[in-house]
Amino acid sequence: MQGLRSMAWAAVLTALVATLSAGCAPEHAGTAVSTVVPASAPATPHSSRSPTPTLTEEERLLAMIPDAAKGDDLLAAVEMAKFYLLLQPDLYRGGDSALWEFLALPECLFCSSTVTSTQRRVQDGHLQVGGEYSIPEQVVGSVLDDVTDNTTTALVQFTFVEAPYQIVARDGTVIKAGDEGTYLVTIALRHVGGLWRVYAAAIE
Repeated sequence: MQGLRSMAWAAVLTALVATLSAGCAPEHAGTAVSTVVPASAPATPHSSRSPTPTLTEEERLLAMIPDAAKGDDLLAAVEMAKFYLLLQPDLYRGGDSALWEFLALPECLFCSSTVTSTQRRVQDGHLQVGGEYSIPEQVVGSVLDDVTDNTTTALVQFTFVEAPYQIVARDGTVIKAGDEGTYLVTIALRHVGGLWRVYAAAIE
């Protein structure tokens, strides 16, 4: 049974990665006050607040990830898959891609092509208005495999709804508009560096 399950898993992942070659996605201060102390006055300790610790970039990004997605089990993989997809619409609005890239493995063509295409649109002055994603609580399917490449791997599939959107140019001209649409997404993740990270995805 284990052999059949592994063969089925390999077949699904092979087909998924092949589909990803095209990187499919839906179209579309206050003022300081000084105090003078008389010279004759004895020096007294001055209490001050401790400086706020500065977060590293990795700490900043980790703080943005929901706790439910930080485990190493299948439930956490499902939550990470949903969270990752929900980051995509903001990229079309010129949002920061740092977290999207942080959660993507280098081999994820879908992830890198999304960054390239959205940054190109933003540079051209074409920003998306609307187009938020909503995801049902129940996923279509999810499976965990812990024998592939000695790395725990998860495959998650679910539907999501994209709200109506417009692509607007700098001068306010609407270049493109899209109605509400329902899509099926399949996301493959690997547990690397203590986090579920995306290494493949496809949207139908």
